[in-house]
Amino acid sequence: MKNMNACLKGLVAGFLLTAGVVQGIAQAADVAVIVNRSNPEALTVEQIKNIYSDRVTTWRSGQKIEVYHLPDNQEAREIFAQNVLGMSGQASAAAESQRKTNNTLKNPSKTKRERLVASIVARKRNAIGYVPAYLVEGKKNVRVVKILKEMK
Repeated sequence: MKNMNACLKGLVAGFLLTAGVVQGIAQAADVAVIVNRSNPEALTVEQIKNIYSDRVTTWRSGQKIEVYHLPDNQEAREIFAQNVLGMSGQASAAAESQRKTNNTLKNPSKTKRERLVASIVARKRNAIGYVPAYLVEGKKNVRVVKILKEMK
C-alpha cells in the first residue's frame, strides 16, 4: 500500500510538473517588458528602444534607469531584440559591446537570468527588464508596460 501511494504521488507530481512545462512552452512566445509597480512611466516601443539603445538613460523623474537584459541564448531576448530594436539578440549585444569598446556607453545594462530580472525589477523602482510573460503573471510588484509577440 505504501508503494502504491508513493507511486501515485510520483505520478501526480510528474503530471503537475509536465503541465507547468507545457504551459510555459505555450506562452514562451510572449515577452513582457516590465518596470517596478511604483514606476508611473507609460512607455511606447520607441521609448523602450531608446532606453535599450542607450539614447535615454534617466526616467522623467531624473532617476537613472537600471537596464536589464537576458543572456544572448534566450528566446525572449531574441523576440525582444527583433520587436524593439529591429535586430537579432546577438546583434544587439554586439552593438552594446561596441559602444563599451568605443567608450560611448552611457548606461551599461546588466545581464541576468529570467527569474532574476523579474525579481530585481520587483525590488528596484528604477529598473526595466523583459522576461517571458508567464513569469510575471500574478507578480504584485511588477507592472507590464508592453507585451511583445514572436515575429513570424
